[in-house]
Amino acid sequence: MDPGIDDTLRIPHHRLSQLKLGGGTVVLVWVRSDARTLRNRLTARGLGRDSAKLANFDAFTASMRLGTAPAAPHLVIDNRVDVDRPLAEQIRVLPAGLGLT
Repeated sequence: MDPGIDDTLRIPHHRLSQLKLGGGTVVLVWVRSDARTLRNRLTARGLGRDSAKLANFDAFTASMRLGTAPAAPHLVIDNRVDVDRPLAEQIRVLPAGLGLT
C-alpha cells in the first residue's frame, strides 16, 4: 500500500466523535477486492487478529461477497493487486467522480 494512503482513507478514532452527519449528499464508494489480494494483505500485515480469518479463509471470503457490486449507485476503487491503475491515482481522481472538480 502506498505510504500516503492511510491518511487519505482513515479518520483517527479520536476524531470520529467530532464528525456530524448532514448537509451533503452521501456517496457510496465500493472498494473492490478479491481473495488473492485479501490473503496477501492479511499475511503481510502479520497481525494476530487476522489468524482466524486466514485459518478459515474460504469462509471468510465467502462472507464478504467479493465479486458482488452494491445494488445502489456507487463509485469504485479497485484494490486488487493485479490492477493496472495504482490505488493512489484512483483515490486522487475520486473527487472527479463526485463532481467536485
